[in-house]
Amino acid sequence: MWPLAEHRPLWVAIAGAVLVFTSGCAGNTTNSTGPRTFSLDGKPMAECTVTGTRGIVMAAKCGTLTVLENRADSHGRKIALSVAVMPATEPGSPSAPVFFIAGGPGGSTISDWAEAPLIFAGLNAHHDVVLVDQRGTGQSHMLVFPAQDPRESSADYAARALATLDGNPRYYTTAVAMDDLDAVRQALGYDKIDLYGASYGATAVQYYLRQHGDRVRAAVLDGGTLVEVPIFELIAPNSQRALDDAFARCAADTGCATAFPDVRTEFASVIARLSTKPVPTSVMDPSGQTIVVTSDVFVATIHQLLVGSDSGTIPWLIHTAWSGNMTAVAVELSKYIGRSSQTLVMSLEILCFEAWARNEPDQVRMAGQGSYLLSNQVTFAESYREACTYAPHGFVMPDDAQPVRTTVPVLLLNGSDDPQDPPSNVAAAATEMPNSMLVVAPGQGHTVGHIGCLAGVVVDFFDKARSNAATANACVAKMQPPQFRLG
Repeated sequence: MWPLAEHRPLWVAIAGAVLVFTSGCAGNTTNSTGPRTFSLDGKPMAECTVTGTRGIVMAAKCGTLTVLENRADSHGRKIALSVAVMPATEPGSPSAPVFFIAGGPGGSTISDWAEAPLIFAGLNAHHDVVLVDQRGTGQSHMLVFPAQDPRESSADYAARALATLDGNPRYYTTAVAMDDLDAVRQALGYDKIDLYGASYGATAVQYYLRQHGDRVRAAVLDGGTLVEVPIFELIAPNSQRALDDAFARCAADTGCATAFPDVRTEFASVIARLSTKPVPTSVMDPSGQTIVVTSDVFVATIHQLLVGSDSGTIPWLIHTAWSGNMTAVAVELSKYIGRSSQTLVMSLEILCFEAWARNEPDQVRMAGQGSYLLSNQVTFAESYREACTYAPHGFVMPDDAQPVRTTVPVLLLNGSDDPQDPPSNVAAAATEMPNSMLVVAPGQGHTVGHIGCLAGVVVDFFDKARSNAATANACVAKMQPPQFRLG
């Protein structure tokens, strides 16, 4: 998700009905003399390779499914959804396919989850892995706002940006995208599917459960928040709690406490100094600009370390900054800055108009009193509110603000120190999801399913379509929080 405000042009600061199929035919067949075949749009899916975020190349079958941009307009624009399937390696005993959904909103599922069979060893033995780039992302009719000229007014820029788009922004929301996902399910001939969503992907999984729950066998929400919980309005206090936990762990750790005995005081001192005198560095961001460390940049870096399960670096970084080395701060921040400054249309539409993403500045201020991240989050909320006034209202379902009710087995995975999707954001899951189980990874940050033995817990869950509390509890009991960096 998008936790932090950035000082960028207006819309760059923001970018997070009846089902109609245009062609897709049933596929996923087996003949007695050859391998299984998969078809989309009446054409066999082709042998291909997909490349993951770590550069690992994976074999797959690729194709596209054509759908209507607006399912209520049978004569309107059609778009192509990019689909990759990694067939089960032991198809003699197949189970439900696992559909992965990327985070963001705006990630490319095919790129972000290409390595899923490696991350979750054994999953691909009995489960097809299915990856669909969400409409408006990756290779699925990606829609990007053009760059803003600094001389343009916000109104002029919005008018120009919307006029250049090859698509209607209203139909690039989660509800429409989950109808797309079900179109792919039907086109591939699957009756029931499993779902895995991380971060925003966990939100999208809940939308699919609400719209097509009868087609779901089991679901994993990794680093997610229930759709009725205002995630953005709670990030400031949640990040403060995660930071307080890191400080408390440092004080209880002999090595950390000895090396950094005054870390809380030093933290406040660094913020105060940077608030009055930002520090330029020689570190370059992806756009080629040098990073200037301001108080907002500093707290954003601390937050990102919490997100990335790297809280063990925080006391060292604070002390290093307090000692005057802001280059170290810029280097850490550069690890988290994206390589593209483009703003996706779907991100804007989702963050502006879906109930789960509400982000009222007054609510942010009220909830975040005393948080080190409050100013940053208020800036984000205010930019968000301004930009959304220029966006066409995205399509949402009438029940968009309602909790998701399901009896499907659901495995909830959350890091205890996740600063944006902590366990408290899913604490009420059992009320509407009676077959759910929450597993909390101690000391970890945002999204944890890939960490250590939890990957095996995920595979076991999908294999059996039920939670095993004993196995999951034994796994997290052995997990250690991030080690402290002392030098």
